Amino acid sequence: MAKSVMFRRACAFLTSFLALTGALCASEVLVVAGAPGPGVDFTDLQSAVDAAENADVLLIKTGVYPAPVIVAKSLTLIADQNASVLVLSHGFDRHSFFPPIPAPDPPHPPSD
Repeated sequence: MAKSVMFRRACAFLTSFLALTGALCASEVLVVAGAPGPGVDFTDLQSAVDAAENADVLLIKTGVYPAPVIVAKSLTLIADQNASVLVLSHGFDRHSFFPPIPAPDPPHPPSD
């Protein structure tokens, strides 16, 4: 009985592992850089997001990219090793992929 349970667990683990690695292998890596060049797929971050499929990876090289960047799919966005990536947010006081989170309202004094 114990061998049967161990065998089923091993099969379940192997099936999960193969499904995960298959999904990772199926994704594509798209390279985004501030200027065209060898190995660069896109020079505009939003264009790369729009062209990507679910589970793709966007490898972002050093550069300044305009915002907003709207991501409505399951992607992985990563900066290249030692890259300095800046996404300029228009109309916000921060530079990031997302608009700033507003500060909470200050507590109100207790009423009498």
